[in-house]
Amino acid sequence: MAAVAGRALRIKYSADGTTYTAITGATSDNFTITKEGIPITDKDDAGVQTFIDDAVGTWAMEGGIEGILKDDTIMALVSSTTQFTYDFEIDIAGIGTFEGKFGITSFNPTGAEGAEAVTFTANIASSGTITYTAA
Repeated sequence: MAAVAGRALRIKYSADGTTYTAITGATSDNFTITKEGIPITDKDDAGVQTFIDDAVGTWAMEGGIEGILKDDTIMALVSSTTQFTYDFEIDIAGIGTFEGKFGITSFNPTGAEGAEAVTFTANIASSGTITYTAA
């Protein structure tokens, strides 16, 4: 498989759960998957950590976006006091896509002194089942 350019990784939002649009102004997108096994280590394991082979304790995904603030999409979502999760897609063009509900856990706009654009960082965290589809 050939390598892909960094711009191929995009975090996208959907207002209707079917059509996803990349977050406007993004300059860097990232994600992390964390898994916890279910430990079953006992004295018979002679000090070697052991997990249940076919069970996952918890599985979670987090993503981050950095960019230049060009619209209010993220601000409008994070400002809601009644809704936490939204439909997001994390897409690596040519490799695969993760899709499901994510909550925006932080949003940080920054406006520096001088002739610089307002920038932002935002973080999202999975809630519930996330599906992966290979390209």
